[in-house]
Amino acid sequence: LGATYEYLEDGQTYDIPLRCLQARGVENLFVAGRCMSASHEALGSARVIGTCLATGEAVGMAAARHADGR
Repeated sequence: LGATYEYLEDGQTYDIPLRCLQARGVENLFVAGRCMSASHEALGSARVIGTCLATGEAVGMAAARHADGR
């Protein structure tokens, strides 16, 4: 069917839940960027550099909080 594009209205955003960045079946492992768990459609926008950067920062913060026992 090819690629389809859906642009969000100004001011609209979407979230990436932390559970999408936790490796299933492996304790204490977070993933970021293209490695996250998502549908093919969701990965279309999640694999761009800006989102990869944001998920990398998010898993770094989550790992630090986890290491501190929070």
